Order: sequence, then structure tokens, then C-alpha cells
Amino acid sequence: MPDNNRQEVLVVSYSEMAKALPGVEEALAVPAEGAPRLKPREKIDFIFRLHDAMEELRALPDRPGVLVTPRDQFASLLQSAFAEASARSGRVSRAPGVSALEAKFDKTDVGWASVAWAWLKRALRGRIGYARPQKTGVLPRPFRAAIFGDWGTGLYGAPVIGRSIAGDPAPVDLVLHLGDTYYSGTGGEFEKRFDPHWPERPGALHRSLNANHEMYSGGRAYRKTVRSKFGQKSSVFSLANDDWLLIGMDTALEDHSLNDEQAAWVEALVDGAGGRKVVLFSHHQPFSRLDKQGPKLIEKLRPVLDGRKIFAWYWGHEHHCVLYERHPKWGFWGRCIGHGGIPEFRHELLGRAPKKPSWKRFPAAGLIPGCRVLNGSNEFLGKLAQQYSPHGYATLIFDGAKLIEEIRDAHGEVLRTTELD
Repeated sequence: MPDNNRQEVLVVSYSEMAKALPGVEEALAVPAEGAPRLKPREKIDFIFRLHDAMEELRALPDRPGVLVTPRDQFASLLQSAFAEASARSGRVSRAPGVSALEAKFDKTDVGWASVAWAWLKRALRGRIGYARPQKTGVLPRPFRAAIFGDWGTGLYGAPVIGRSIAGDPAPVDLVLHLGDTYYSGTGGEFEKRFDPHWPERPGALHRSLNANHEMYSGGRAYRKTVRSKFGQKSSVFSLANDDWLLIGMDTALEDHSLNDEQAAWVEALVDGAGGRKVVLFSHHQPFSRLDKQGPKLIEKLRPVLDGRKIFAWYWGHEHHCVLYERHPKWGFWGRCIGHGGIPEFRHELLGRAPKKPSWKRFPAAGLIPGCRVLNGSNEFLGKLAQQYSPHGYATLIFDGAKLIEEIRDAHGEVLRTTELD
């Protein structure tokens, strides 16, 4: 049994939650202590949302000790609420062969669905809004950045990545997370899954992007954390030297898109870049070979894309590492670096996991360029390793007009080096 005074990082599975939620009638009848009873007009909405959330969770691979979470606000809030319930009660078990603690439930925990419902209403009322960015920060010349995405699990390769970046013997001038702290970006989850494992680099600039999971709880914990921890006053930012302009965008305030003020800010920055090469960073993808596309995001940035004004674009959201060839229409190099902490069940297109990490190439498809996908197993999942893709991060060296990209495993070993030109 774990020490209840410790901050435990727990995995919440569908199979365990189903023990506490045999039917919506129980969830309606038994609110948790401190949670308000539902008003009559809310009950039907609650029933349908709860049903849909549980179906979203049921559709995911359900393995002991393996964290999964859908792109669904109420389902993610349910996982957050039930994780808190399990931590309070101390009912947890060590998942066999996996370095994770799993939350355990029974029918006495049914009331925590009403807590998640209360959190949902609060999140919808109190969503953070767009905060205008500070003036463009100054980067050294040359400089080196460490970037990682979908990292806020506190489990598996995520803490290892944090230690690898913190202990990197080479200079690191920028540490950047591309977003997602799980399950729904609550204050407790930032305290348990984000803060203890963040790669501290004295003297470096630290930034974290806003993402959909942070916004599931309204984004307040995200904003509080980045302001207090990094002095980051806005979820968007720009950094520059004589050769480069880096722009960090918020694609979560409007899901998988940009609000109009932000889009105008990006366009003005790009138009004023002069001879600098422009690199974009976001949580969501503009396009994907293995996942959904980002048409709203593309449309918001069409002026700068059609003008071929972007040199490279790095994103997360998908839990893969994908290196795209230069886009034939828009001219930029696309990179998905979203394999920082979520165990991604292997995509059927990848086939069997190779014995050593390798790169599987896919041809272009319409407006999606050809790409190479990091293909391998997940060393942090024991006997389940072959069923999941690996974790890792990237380091970027900006040396004059050159950008040298290093894709690394969670331990910091370089898997691939590319000079983008």
C-alpha cells in the first residue's frame, strides 16, 4: 500500500471505472461529498455526456498500468476525478511489469462522476482567454533548444526525458514543451506530473504551450504554472536573433485553430521577419499521415503559408515522432514531436516492432508530404513493450542560418541527425 502522504501518479483504466459506474442511475443518485446534486434540467445532459465519455474510454486499448486518455473533455475530467478519489482512499495497486500505479474502484466511488460534472461546469464557465504576448525575446547566437511534446504524464519515458535534458552536458538555451498535461490539466496534475520532472536548466529560457488537455479543466492551472514557474505571461510568445524568428502559438483556446487576434499577430510577425527564417511551434498539427488533419489551422495561417514564409513547423498532439519532407506547396519542414510521455498503441500501418528503433517511410498523399515515422517498441512497458511506440524528444541547434535537428531517445541517445536547409 502506498504512503498516502506521497503524491502518487495514478493510471485510471476504463475497466476499473466501470466497476464504479454500473449505470448512470447510480451516478445520479449518489453525489460525492461536497458535490452539488444535479438540477432536474441537468440530468438528461449528464446522462448523455456520461454515456458518451464512457464509450470514448471503452474504445481505447485497456492494459494494466498503461495510461490512455481520449480527446474528450468530460472523459478526461472523469479520469482526473477518479484518480483523485483513488489517491484519497489509498486503493491502488502496482501494475505487473509496468512502472505505474493503477487506481482501483468499487461501487462506493460512483459519486465521483458528479465531481467531474461539477468540474466540467466550472471549466466551461472559467476558461482562460487570450493574453497578448510580451515583446519578442532575444535569443543568443548560436543557440540550442530541447523540445518535447505530450509529456505531462509523470510516467514511463517522461521523467527520463526530463533528467536527460537536465543533465545534457551541452548548452541548452531554450526548453520547450509542446503541451498536454494529463488527464485534464488540473492543479493537482501539474503538481504531480509536470513540476517534479521538469528539466531544470539554470540560465535557459523555459516555455510550455497550451493544449487541449490543459483546456479540459479550463486552462487556469496551466496559466498559473507557466506564470509562476517560467515567468511566461502569455500562452503565445516570439523569440528572435539576427537569423531566426521562433513563434509559439496557442492552438487550444480555439480547438485545433487560432483565434483571429492571434492569427493577425502571427502574420504581422512573419511579415516583419526580414531575412530571418521563421519556425512555428504549436500543440496541434496542420496535417498528419497517421491522424486527423488541421484544416481550420491551415486556413487561419493561409496567407503566410501560401507565401512560403515558414521554414519549419514543430508540433505534438499525436504521440508519434514523424519527420515530414519539405512541403511541396508551402515549402516548410514539418515535424511531429509528440512522443514524450503517452504510451501510443502501435499504429497498424507500422506493422511489427523492429528489434531496434528504425524509420518507416510513407509516401506523399495529397497535401501530406512523404515522411519517416520513428518505429520501435516502448522499453518502459515491460512485457507490453512490443505493443507500443517509443518515447523521446528533439534538440535543435540554430547555428547562423543552419538548423541541425537531433532526434533522441528518452535517454538522450541520438537516433537521427538532419541539417535542414
